[in-house]
Amino acid sequence: ELQAPPTITQTFEFAQMRDRSPRLIELLRQWMAAGPVKVLIFCEKKMSVDYLQDMLYAERIHAHSLHGDKSQAHR
Repeated sequence: ELQAPPTITQTFEFAQMRDRSPRLIELLRQWMAAGPVKVLIFCEKKMSVDYLQDMLYAERIHAHSLHGDKSQAHR
């Protein structure tokens, strides 16, 4: 069985599609209130990655995105 190092906390949230964005923002704001955090979020589709970055930016949450359609300079 694979395990993350003890310095990494893994959190899995399962939510209905309509609840995902609000729940993600809620979680990020909770974690950010405790201090600086680094979060890694996996998406199924490249389009979802770009949407997520734009949504977080609109919520004033700093985020970077990475996927294969981005130029090397943007990775």
